[in-house]
Amino acid sequence: MKPLAIAFLLITILLTLTATISMGAQPGVDIPGDRAPVLSAQPPAQAFQAVETPVIDGDLSDWGLFPHLYMDKDTADFVRVEPDSDPPPEPADASVYQWAMWSGTDLFFGLHIDDDVIVNDSELVWWDDEIELAFIGAFDGIPGGGDDHQYTVNADGRKSDFGIPATPVPIEVGTSVVPDGWDVEVRIAAEDLYGVNAPLVAGKTMAFSLGLHDDDTGGYYDLHMIWAGNATWNQADGELQLVEDFAAIPQPLYLPIISAQ
Repeated sequence: MKPLAIAFLLITILLTLTATISMGAQPGVDIPGDRAPVLSAQPPAQAFQAVETPVIDGDLSDWGLFPHLYMDKDTADFVRVEPDSDPPPEPADASVYQWAMWSGTDLFFGLHIDDDVIVNDSELVWWDDEIELAFIGAFDGIPGGGDDHQYTVNADGRKSDFGIPATPVPIEVGTSVVPDGWDVEVRIAAEDLYGVNAPLVAGKTMAFSLGLHDDDTGGYYDLHMIWAGNATWNQADGELQLVEDFAAIPQPLYLPIISAQ
């Protein structure tokens, strides 16, 4: 190889390494080879077309009894406990029921988290009780665009995208503490989800996953569970399908379903 060609190759490698190092700590940045994709075997989650859109106040009484996603230590793809010698908590302390609806302009989530101790004592959102809604809205498998998000909601109502609460987060959330845990409602505008004006329609599918942090002792979290895949900050290895069936609301509260499982 000629000296000039060798020098050009070395410069290219150096610039690539420099860019990778400078970007490596930024969540949501597309770095080739940064994380191998994990294809989950989870069945697709579904969002049902809404007859009436819910009021985002943390009260799940205006949600109907339609199929939901359920996650606990036995149904999650990924379970990590701290310290790793501890067994995963039982569902009464760490499990999630998720319902989803959509309209032409918005995506809605209602979640119930079973949790026997609710903790909000850390500056980092991931260290406290928290849920994560991960999206690659374009379903292109390429993280780093305006359609990629890790929306987080803590039990005390804090919200973030990629764990940065100081940045304006254009989602509407409501939370409430209930006798067996805490409830969450979320509204995400399609324009904010995709980064462009992209109406939601039946048949649309997006990459999606659900995560949960549980903290019972203060400080660092005790549990991290992920429904599909093994990360939520730069990937979403499950699917969310928008289906045409209408979700009738209001109906009886979700509690009889939860107590029967």
